[in-house]
Amino acid sequence: MTTSVQPPSPVSCHHKTLSADYQMHEPLGNGVCGVVYRATRRTKQDDVALKIFQKHGYYVREKKVYQQLVGVPYVMETLGFRDDADTVVLPYHSGGNLYKAYSQNRSYWIGNLPAIRSIAQQTSFALLGMHQRRLVHCDLKPENIIFTDPSQTQIRLGDLGSACQMGLPTSNYVCSPWYRPPEDFIGSPIDGSFDTWGMGCCLAELYTGTPLFSGSVANNDRETLDLIIKRQGPIPRTMLEAGNRTHTYFDHNFQFIGGSSRSLLPVPQFIRNHGRLYHHDPVAVAYFSDFLGHCLTVDVHNRMTALQAYYHPFLTQTNVLSLAVPSTTHLGKDREYMTLFDAMTNRSIACFNLLQIQANGGFGSFLSHCPLYNSYYACVNSADGEVSDRRDLFLHPDAVMTMTDDGLVTCCETSPPFI
Repeated sequence: MTTSVQPPSPVSCHHKTLSADYQMHEPLGNGVCGVVYRATRRTKQDDVALKIFQKHGYYVREKKVYQQLVGVPYVMETLGFRDDADTVVLPYHSGGNLYKAYSQNRSYWIGNLPAIRSIAQQTSFALLGMHQRRLVHCDLKPENIIFTDPSQTQIRLGDLGSACQMGLPTSNYVCSPWYRPPEDFIGSPIDGSFDTWGMGCCLAELYTGTPLFSGSVANNDRETLDLIIKRQGPIPRTMLEAGNRTHTYFDHNFQFIGGSSRSLLPVPQFIRNHGRLYHHDPVAVAYFSDFLGHCLTVDVHNRMTALQAYYHPFLTQTNVLSLAVPSTTHLGKDREYMTLFDAMTNRSIACFNLLQIQANGGFGSFLSHCPLYNSYYACVNSADGEVSDRRDLFLHPDAVMTMTDDGLVTCCETSPPFI
């Protein structure tokens, strides 16, 4: 009787190839794509992390992603590639990951708004850089937020193996179940808001100590989607019609199959209730709950982007906004008013007398009541009510719109970080 001998795994073969240049230590993590080891470079005697891939295709794909993201702040950088061993060489960071940090020190992390704000600021900035390169992380979870320092204040986004190009549906379920947005379940095209959903889930978990959408059965996709719908509302029909996996969860009338009768509080109210339990400043909690509510909006078209998140009052810690215009606009002598409209409803929400504003030297903070995450446009009105010169607007802190003596409206602003 002959005994079949199993061939060595690709990881073990690559492990031997790398041993000439690295002293291999303990594994730091493993997944579908491969295994990450701590290792010491024999030439420099410093520690690195080696991500060894199970398949050559996985390696080629992730290598390309890392090359596209060179120079993006708060995203894990590489130290090199080993094509002969399907391995990415990464810095070794001793601070661990966010999941390990808050699991080991819950009394510090749970409900710690300043620490949560710092994580959110760095994460949204990293996502902004990725999205400007048309890449979506697609697997944002506490385990993939890596601390670079023992004090656990600086982060990097790691594990880019699931990153996808914007505008396409994911080919399969790429995101960890509790952090998946609804569009990933139904297979509709994705964009950067995929990641702001994941960020919102991570931050809410940090604040409450419990994942928002964790069901009673691990990896039960139907139960997770049911939790999302019960807490955040139904998925718009336009998204359902665009999904290539919608039929898995919805019938031909787009009714969810197998939903429960449970009732859950929407995320903003859920967070505010926790804020009262923690006796936190209600204003700070209100900003945080608003931030999460817009990260976790079911409708992908209305969900907050990374850019809007970066300038949200919860992160900027300011409630004074000014009006910014992307270019200068000449206002003829016969034009006297500028009206600001909410782009979502086309309703006017403010009207400015330009002569009065000119006399006062600028717009100042007239628009402090306008929500940051909304889109606006302004129109200049002549004395007879004719509307012209529509301008789409972007609201963010530290922007001041002024009008010069010759009727030219300009904006002096702190520009968003185009990386």
